[in-house]
Amino acid sequence: MTATPVPLLKVHMPANATSEVTNVLSSGFVSTGSKTDEFERCFGELVGNPQVIATNCCSSAIMLALHMAGIKPGDDVISTPLTCLSVNESLLHTGANIVWADIDPQTGNLAPASIRSRITGRTKAIVYSHWVGRLADIGGINRIAAEYGLKTIEDAASALGGEYAGRPVGTHSDYVCFSFQAVKQITTGDGGMLAVRTGAERERAILLRNHGNDRHAKRDPLTLGFDVHEAGWKYQMNDIAATLGLCQLRAFPGLREIHRRNLAIYEARLANVAGLALLKDYPEAQSNPWVNTVLVENRQGFIDKLQERKIGCSIVHMRNDRIAVFSRSRNDNLPELDHFYDHMINIPVGWWMNEEMVEQVCDIIVSGW
Repeated sequence: MTATPVPLLKVHMPANATSEVTNVLSSGFVSTGSKTDEFERCFGELVGNPQVIATNCCSSAIMLALHMAGIKPGDDVISTPLTCLSVNESLLHTGANIVWADIDPQTGNLAPASIRSRITGRTKAIVYSHWVGRLADIGGINRIAAEYGLKTIEDAASALGGEYAGRPVGTHSDYVCFSFQAVKQITTGDGGMLAVRTGAERERAILLRNHGNDRHAKRDPLTLGFDVHEAGWKYQMNDIAATLGLCQLRAFPGLREIHRRNLAIYEARLANVAGLALLKDYPEAQSNPWVNTVLVENRQGFIDKLQERKIGCSIVHMRNDRIAVFSRSRNDNLPELDHFYDHMINIPVGWWMNEEMVEQVCDIIVSGW
């Protein structure tokens, strides 16, 4: 075990990716085109929602979602401090006021009761993440949003392959954002996807992701065949990335099964280890976590033990409310987050680990730290 390091994260690259990307490179068309369209269709089939839009990164998908949700300067938006920096940085760019809510200590995700306690007449939306792929209480959060007429923006960057109430992540909220960054469940080198509810919203997002440029317009040498009625951005995916994504999608069902198998081994072996607690799934949720979070006493001792045996571990994301750029955000008492953040650490669960490797990691943990 000590001779071969076990990384916390690792890029997956299908064997056919090189040849398929090479074909695109030699085709003379590498920007947004038929491969991007195909990737969107296939991804929509995977998540059970055809209303998806490919972007150059997940942050772009989040920015599109916030814009389409009508978030403006001065609006209050409830969010979690326990997520990737980019989620709440996107909120900063809108000029909205970030209102932090507390988490459920068994999942690391926003607690519906805490969300409810933060809602005021200024609240316009709820932004919620699935902590490293462990699903949030989608139903509970969306019911509160519906009760108060709020938009829901779901950060599913780490949650691809999860299911809630028998439906894939990507079908529940007003806007759902996915990440294909290098070490996520699938990768396009970097990239993202936005899932919306209607065809009309999809068409709007397609225009917004490329400065309002309608690439399907019938071209005219003088007018180019279209006008622009809403300012957009340069957020679209290109066919090189989309081709890599298509290769990844074909492999994804097998990768998901490995992740879930490895998680099941951890849950069976570590369920009763003194000084360690596992996260839980909500009754209606089946997660496909990106990494596996455990809560441990004597965290530094735990980290030292794993690093000594060359097993990757990390907190992965800093709590955002302690980062200087968010100093203007309201910092309410967040006792559950305080305890969770001081005890959590992430260990590897991914496709590169066979059953023997997971068992060996469990043996090391069970032996104490």
